[in-house]
Amino acid sequence: MHNKLKNTPDTNYINEEWERIQEAITDAANEVIQIQSRTPRNEWWDEECREHTKKKNEARSKWLQQNTRASQEAYKKMRIEANVPIRRKKKAWMNNKISQIEYNHKRKDSRKFFQEIKTLKPQQSILPTTCKDTSGNTISQIDEVLARWKEYFQNLLSVSIIPERQQQINERTYNNDKIAPPTYNEICTIINKLKTNKAAGTDNITGEVIKHGGRTLKHKIHKLICNI
Repeated sequence: MHNKLKNTPDTNYINEEWERIQEAITDAANEVIQIQSRTPRNEWWDEECREHTKKKNEARSKWLQQNTRASQEAYKKMRIEANVPIRRKKKAWMNNKISQIEYNHKRKDSRKFFQEIKTLKPQQSILPTTCKDTSGNTISQIDEVLARWKEYFQNLLSVSIIPERQQQINERTYNNDKIAPPTYNEICTIINKLKTNKAAGTDNITGEVIKHGGRTLKHKIHKLICNI
């Protein structure tokens, strides 16, 4: 990342400068970290399971086409031969997951603890399709529900500002010229306090990448902030 940022020419345009920094961070991350693929939910499902399932499906298709006692017995036999190793692999995987959950619980590693639990039982969020109007009556029509939500947020966000608060906002706005720009050490302190294990924003850059980006990246960010 140091080499990519060092070869990036400086510019006085803030948006263009940030786009160059963002491009350098993204390129360096793709080269070093690369894109990590998600772990499949059924990790125990391997090539052996696929082969057994394929043979079982072929036996079933043959039974449905011929519809004889011999083909039916062959399908039942193949189904048993396929289900036994598949169930064995799934049971071993489940026991391993439970052991990992117990281990993370003993280490008080709450993040990995809940991650392992989610792999066993994924949460399905169900969005509500009803709400209550101002009188407390339940409404279920989609048009009425959307209109009620619109009315609710309009009343929630349209708050009148008291004169004292408005005066404080005006004073802070007029005194912006007196605020000194942040120092390099202040920017470094803020970057080092970024939380980890958080999802990236619209720029697809996580806090870990910025924290471990090095001194050159911090200097670029400091200069960018001072130019705003």
